[in-house]
Amino acid sequence: MASRFVPKMVIEREKFGFVAPGSPYLLQNNIAYIDDLLSYDLIKKQGYFNADKVEQLKKMYKQDGFSLNIPFESDLLIH
Repeated sequence: MASRFVPKMVIEREKFGFVAPGSPYLLQNNIAYIDDLLSYDLIKKQGYFNADKVEQLKKMYKQDGFSLNIPFESDLLIH
């Protein structure tokens, strides 16, 4: 039983959803791993996606103040 290890206040609190940060957050914070994964050369080499479109989305997502209107817009780079 988890109750032996988890504080009572955590076990009894109301459940809530968890939403991980999306691509705009990751790109705006210049996380090297994300920049590497979405590098133009790597996307082009793998050949699964349009590298020019990925660059266009990255540029848009990196703009100051940019955010997606979830659930009405999809985070295309996460997909």
